Amino acid sequence: MAKIENTTVYPTVTPAADDLLIATDVSNNNETVTFLVSSITGGGGVNQGLQSVLDTGNTATQTMTLTGSVTLLGGAGVGFIDLCQVKLGGSVGAAGQVLTSQGAGSCAIWATPAATSCCTIQSTLTAGNTTTLDFDTTGSINMTGAGKILSLSNGTIATISGTGSNLTMGTNSDIFLGNTSELNFGATATINDYSGSTGAIGQVLTVNAAGTGIEWGTLPAPATPPLQQVLTVGNTATAIGIAFSGPSTTTFDTTATISSSADNAWLGTNTFSANGTLVTTAGIALIGSLWDGVSTGSVGDVLTSTATGVSWQPTTGGVTSVTAGAPGTSTGTVTTITPTTGAVVVTPNAYAGGTNIGHVPTGGTASNFLRGDGTWQSIACCNLQDTLTAGNTATTSIVLSGLGIEVAAPCGRFTTLEDGTASVGTAGQVLSSTGSGLQWVPPGGGAYSWRFGANDGSWLTVSNGQYAGVTGGTGISAADSGTGSLGDPYLVTLTNTGVTSVTAAASGTSTGNPLTITPTTGAVTVASNAYTGTTNVGHVPAGGTATTFLRGDGSWQVPVADNSSISWNRDFIGSTVSLTASRYFTYLGADDANFDTLYNRVSNDLGAAMPTTLSPYNHQPGFIFWNTHSGGCGVDTDQLRLCAADFQIITDVAGTFYLDLWKGDPCDPDVAFLTAASCTITVAGGAIGCCTATLSGLAPNVTLAPGEGFFFTLRVAALFEGNFSGKMALKLLPQ
Repeated sequence: MAKIENTTVYPTVTPAADDLLIATDVSNNNETVTFLVSSITGGGGVNQGLQSVLDTGNTATQTMTLTGSVTLLGGAGVGFIDLCQVKLGGSVGAAGQVLTSQGAGSCAIWATPAATSCCTIQSTLTAGNTTTLDFDTTGSINMTGAGKILSLSNGTIATISGTGSNLTMGTNSDIFLGNTSELNFGATATINDYSGSTGAIGQVLTVNAAGTGIEWGTLPAPATPPLQQVLTVGNTATAIGIAFSGPSTTTFDTTATISSSADNAWLGTNTFSANGTLVTTAGIALIGSLWDGVSTGSVGDVLTSTATGVSWQPTTGGVTSVTAGAPGTSTGTVTTITPTTGAVVVTPNAYAGGTNIGHVPTGGTASNFLRGDGTWQSIACCNLQDTLTAGNTATTSIVLSGLGIEVAAPCGRFTTLEDGTASVGTAGQVLSSTGSGLQWVPPGGGAYSWRFGANDGSWLTVSNGQYAGVTGGTGISAADSGTGSLGDPYLVTLTNTGVTSVTAAASGTSTGNPLTITPTTGAVTVASNAYTGTTNVGHVPAGGTATTFLRGDGSWQVPVADNSSISWNRDFIGSTVSLTASRYFTYLGADDANFDTLYNRVSNDLGAAMPTTLSPYNHQPGFIFWNTHSGGCGVDTDQLRLCAADFQIITDVAGTFYLDLWKGDPCDPDVAFLTAASCTITVAGGAIGCCTATLSGLAPNVTLAPGEGFFFTLRVAALFEGNFSGKMALKLLPQ
């Protein structure tokens, strides 16, 4: 029996309703039976629903044509048609067209939406009134209705820009600015009044005469009130003072007083003529501590004249003599004074650098200058004025250490002032001496006690109503006179039989010692002598400027830098060479086999990387410049610095060349090389290429100490086979 697939035996025909089909009846023991084709499609047979068809297979490559409707059930996301394209009347539409209904009984079409066929702004805002995009319009934005607000928050700025742009407010419209809001105007912005005027310089905005608008107007000239009227209106000023200039006098009558809780500076000459003996009649009523310019003194000290001021001095002993000691070296202070009583020796100390202040040390010459470490060097430095001119603001503190350090200024301005306990005090407190420092304390008053030092080292306290006897001592004689009581006390006369005064004499010129002290007792004068060079120590002489420096011979000079430079030139060639890319080559020189006489030929292959050390045969030929070891040229020329390097090359074949200088030791192959200068030249065949080398930013790389030199290498970017000739030029400066 032939197979059904044999269409010759079993030809293919169009089935009819009464055609028979062979099948298996699974309900009757799989008996073979026949049935009509019509039994499958209808009649008494089993109807085939769309679900059963789709269950069998829901994918087809043929077109499905329906004359009825397609109804989708199941709700959103369940009943839908997933289409790639929709054809309407055979058209899939054009980009941007939308599906448009033509009414009942007509087919929908693809149509381009009209410009106005979208939606109103109300419907858009109802759908969503928040956007991150800019809103641009060429029309107007009108806000009507009471209580409407244009709110700009979170630092948003309303900008009205462009020529002729205006912000127009309608009738009864207001602009409200909050407590911290600002109304900012640009550099060229103007304000128009009701007439359209932008006003003139000095005019102010004011209400017009009719009271109907704002206009630019000129204020009337103000009348000058007398001082009494001003003070009657208000006699308190905040954060502002009064400055008087020119000859004038401010007078206070007997009923007027000055009360100040601040720190006050009296820079001129002030006269206190009252000589009463009571706190209300004395010329000076001192109820706090007294600063002598250095300290408030110690307990028991007396205030002594220095001829130009006053100074707290102990009363336990006098000065019998003052002599000058041999100059020493400073360890912080400019002078060493020991002892402080009796035979006093004043020793001047030489400046030793840093905070070790002192006089100019010996050793200066006409060619050197004093450096900040206290040594004489042949370099120029700078003075304090130069430093402050460059920049007088710093974020770090200035710390002055050592005894005798002073800061003199015509004016001092302090936000706070700490005492010895690091306290800034409280309102109304005053600074008082503790004997060893200062402390903020409440203003004094009441009874006082005096303390005297006894010979046994203990303290003797004399309180109110008691007497103290005074006897003479070393350098001081004492005598009491008069009779009296507590209201009319005894008079005590103290006579200094040692040094009665120490004054500064006019400066002189040093002949060896920075100080001249004469005599050693009585009215002693101390003259400071100016430095005159070499061993004649003394203070810095007058005459310096911002452009001069003190020379070692004691004269002010404008340093002249040694700008004399050294120029060095060297050739290099490659004759019929073959150079591999990215390898380092130097002068051929000598190798293991022979010594080439062509000294400037560059073909010696050092490898793919610059070696840290080289063999002697490769090390020797590459050095093109050698700074000789120290000789008789002087320290100023022993060290050289590379300040410029130029390279030039010509080839018969185009190529790119990398040219390098290395710092090393010509006599020691084990010393590692440092990069000194680099240059790249790309040149066409038959053309000259030039470049200025880039120097290493590290000073050690470009500075040659005695015995150091520069080593030359050449690399190519690609294989080079041909000829080249080049030159290099170096410029060096003595250091």
